[in-house]
Amino acid sequence: MIDPQYPKPDSERKERIITDVTGLLKIRDDDDTRAKVGRWLHHTLIKAQKHSRRPWWFTKRVFSFIAYPGQDVFDLKGSIDSLISLHGKDKILKKPVDQIMAYRSHAYDNGNTNRGEPKIYAEFGGRLHIWPAPDKKMMLHLCFTVPMTSDIVPDEWETFLVDGVIGLYGAHFDKSGMIGEPQEFANRFWSSIKYANSNNHDIDIIERRTNYSFSAHTSGENLSTALAKVNSGNYLDDPDNIVTPAYQGVAGKTAQVLADDDSENTHGTPFLQIPGDEQP
Repeated sequence: MIDPQYPKPDSERKERIITDVTGLLKIRDDDDTRAKVGRWLHHTLIKAQKHSRRPWWFTKRVFSFIAYPGQDVFDLKGSIDSLISLHGKDKILKKPVDQIMAYRSHAYDNGNTNRGEPKIYAEFGGRLHIWPAPDKKMMLHLCFTVPMTSDIVPDEWETFLVDGVIGLYGAHFDKSGMIGEPQEFANRFWSSIKYANSNNHDIDIIERRTNYSFSAHTSGENLSTALAKVNSGNYLDDPDNIVTPAYQGVAGKTAQVLADDDSENTHGTPFLQIPGDEQP
């Protein structure tokens, strides 16, 4: 996974904001106060992130990974705020997890296959469920957002956040040292957030059933693993992976499906130990 470089992360922004807030409030700049203002900054960032119904463009990320035949349950790891979409060759539709469970039960009861091109997915209990299970090795792409932190916001947000912390939480201090009332800072904060929201860099909605032709744009050797984490070897141990095949760690009771060919099972962990067309 390649981390985006725009906006360029700024690990020192948090301390600058805290220093500005303590200075504007004319309060003691000690460790306890800085820790308290840091918590207020965290709360302000959460309010800002949830204020927009659309994901903020600078919180969006994409993680591409290889899914092997029979893998239909994945653990979601790392810093994920919310899922946006899942894509294979086409966009995979999001559905309630009970619909996927019903499909699995129906397939098991009737001896039907549970393998093919994934059509739907669900997020439940920190896991990603897809239906049907892949019938061949394929690349999937998870679009998601990360929690908003002071490190990743654009530069102009530093001013927004100073106003927000003071406006939303500065009233808890003695206001006699402030140039203006806390509400004035709060108004500037919400006004700035509204303007930034209206100028979101990515507001286009992906068409649900769009198909793409790649034949005119690709050539040469197969580079299918160039942008994806291969689901084997150190795949499970790599801390940068946010999607890994799910398992419970108990022999014979692991949480992933078996492929027909035993050699394919080296890439993941089997689910319910039921092979091939009898998979649930």
